[in-house]
Amino acid sequence: RFLYVANFFKKKLLELYNSIGPEGIKSFIEYLLDNVEVVEIRTREVSEAIRIFQIVNTRGLGLSPADIIKANLYAETPRNRREEFKILWQNIEKVAIEQKRSLTDLFTYYAYYRLAPNRPRRAVQDVIINIFEVEYKGKGYTTTNLLYDVEEFVKAIRLIESSQDNTAIVAMRYLPNETYWLTISASAKKENYEDFKELTREIRRLFYLYWIAGYTSQKVRQLSLKIIDMIKSEKPLDDIKKIIEDKLEDDDVYRLAVMNLDGEVYGQRWLKPLLLTIEYEYSEPAKIVYIDIKDVHIEHILPQEWKKKDYWKNYWTEEEAKRWLNRLGNLTLLYSKMNKEIQNAPFPEKLKYYKGLEERVPTSFILTRILRRYTDWTPKEVANRHKWLMSEIFKILNIPTKYLRPAEKH
Repeated sequence: RFLYVANFFKKKLLELYNSIGPEGIKSFIEYLLDNVEVVEIRTREVSEAIRIFQIVNTRGLGLSPADIIKANLYAETPRNRREEFKILWQNIEKVAIEQKRSLTDLFTYYAYYRLAPNRPRRAVQDVIINIFEVEYKGKGYTTTNLLYDVEEFVKAIRLIESSQDNTAIVAMRYLPNETYWLTISASAKKENYEDFKELTREIRRLFYLYWIAGYTSQKVRQLSLKIIDMIKSEKPLDDIKKIIEDKLEDDDVYRLAVMNLDGEVYGQRWLKPLLLTIEYEYSEPAKIVYIDIKDVHIEHILPQEWKKKDYWKNYWTEEEAKRWLNRLGNLTLLYSKMNKEIQNAPFPEKLKYYKGLEERVPTSFILTRILRRYTDWTPKEVANRHKWLMSEIFKILNIPTKYLRPAEKH
């Protein structure tokens, strides 16, 4: 906005100069100095000044909560610490830009971290300002002390975001809401939690199970805040596992998740992330790279239009196809979508693409390459692959075996 306005006036001044010359410009400057007035508004309280600042700005571009936090904290900063304040604020902004997150989001996550186990019940700007008033100003500390702590927290988020060797963190980046899992993970990183890697696997398990069961992240909001508090209090991981297990049982999550996993899963938002989670578990740590979900296609091994080819009709009945078409055992991952002719082709022809033998549709997914063990694709192969995938999910998400359905026990 500032650059736009500066360029606008530069252009107008050049037009003015070209039309009326230097004398005209001089007259214009004299007009500004004689007729434009700068009004100073004095208030008794900083809070009143900030309120006026907010009201004035509602006439133009609205202020974000981060803008209000900055204005309030800067007003409370001693003059000899203001340069330090600016540097710290710029450091926090840099992390936000790198991660393509808003400053408001980062301060919101920090507020959850600081207030846990309690839930913030006011706007984030009020929460941050109150933290400063109560925990810093009242003890003789300045705003820069608070910003140092915020900076440390957002650096922890940056470490989480850039993590490639932790399969649990990579998988959690696909979750539809990052607020709680990211705040828990960043809190543990900032607090140097001893069992950090095992904790992240437990958190992945928690959020994926609730997602697959059909719940939103709000269902585990209070539990998330409790976990953050336990991390800050250096509670052992076994204690955290216990409260997670109790919550999963209370909300009947295991049963609901297994029921959904064993049904028609094609089209579920969690399907690609879940298959990618299995993929990461089978990848070598040094070769784990976050895969953009937009680049991934869910492939039906038995095609959706299977009736168009005699090969498929020789192996499949209407009843069997209806039972298995959209279930886990018949689905796999590809980097690019096959054209329709190849999608409906007999299994031996499709297998060339799954193995990566055809350059037009390369695949490097382990889940797809292991299909080379089969020569044909019949209901028996689908059922076996379904059992295998279910067993892998049970291991990764640590689902008690008592929830296995009779057909899956082997």
